[in-house]
Amino acid sequence: METLFYPMRLDHPRVWRTYLGGTLLDQLHGCPSGTDGHFPEEWIMSVVTARNAGQGEQVDEGLSHIMEEPEKSLKQILDNMK
Repeated sequence: METLFYPMRLDHPRVWRTYLGGTLLDQLHGCPSGTDGHFPEEWIMSVVTARNAGQGEQVDEGLSHIMEEPEKSLKQILDNMK
């Protein structure tokens, strides 16, 4: 079991959708895009992968990752704590 002794900062996972949006999310994170795109949702503290029919499998799409260790997902850490 992994023990963590520091606060974890998570990334900002976005997922592809058929509808447009996301400009305000971009602005919130300091990246003013100016236009809406196909990544209108941010999944906060997500341990679930996104599924989008017809888009193929996007590995880890929607999962939150640790900013300091981007190869680690929040799901992996929680699974290791069981």
